[in-house]
Amino acid sequence: IVPPNEFVPVAEKSGLIFELERWVMREACQQLRAWQLRLPARSTLTMSINLSVRQLMHEDILHDVRDAIGDAGLDPSTVNLEITETTLMHDTEMARQRLSELRDLGVSLAVDDFGTGYSSLQYVQRFPIDVIKIDRSFVTGLGTNPGDGAVVQSMIELSQRLGVYTVAEGIDRPEQVTLLQSLGADLGQGYLFSKPVPASQIDALLDASPHENP
Repeated sequence: IVPPNEFVPVAEKSGLIFELERWVMREACQQLRAWQLRLPARSTLTMSINLSVRQLMHEDILHDVRDAIGDAGLDPSTVNLEITETTLMHDTEMARQRLSELRDLGVSLAVDDFGTGYSSLQYVQRFPIDVIKIDRSFVTGLGTNPGDGAVVQSMIELSQRLGVYTVAEGIDRPEQVTLLQSLGADLGQGYLFSKPVPASQIDALLDASPHENP
């Protein structure tokens, strides 16, 4: 298996990176629809797909997203597109315009790894964002580092006031779940729930999950 940090630079140099990212988008949408059809009770199952700054700024991004969702037969509301703080700050006006246009397609938008850049929630409020994903670097110290707990609490409280959902990344201990729930976090992800697995193993996780959207 060739890791992304090896093949992505090659794809960038060869000029194939846009085709690769377009393929990933289409494959993700097709796979999501396949899971929804296999498990009718999970027809609202969602999937998060990362968007690079290259994709967001590319002139074809709206067509690519619309075609990928339409060809798969998906409800756009089941697709979550994730971008980083750095992407927001790359070209503020263009980013705001593109995100607004993507939001109009019906997808939801999330800021990934929040807290690692130089922006603030007040800054993010200028964009049509639905979800803030709190970076794992803050979640790791919960229960052991009071400073991290205070930062996470402030992120969650301000997100609630702004009407934005929160997802805590990097959860690997049960006590983190307890603390995050007490702080009001909406969702969480991390190795405590599952490590990354191939698509072929996702079926077992879906079958075992008591929730509609694990």
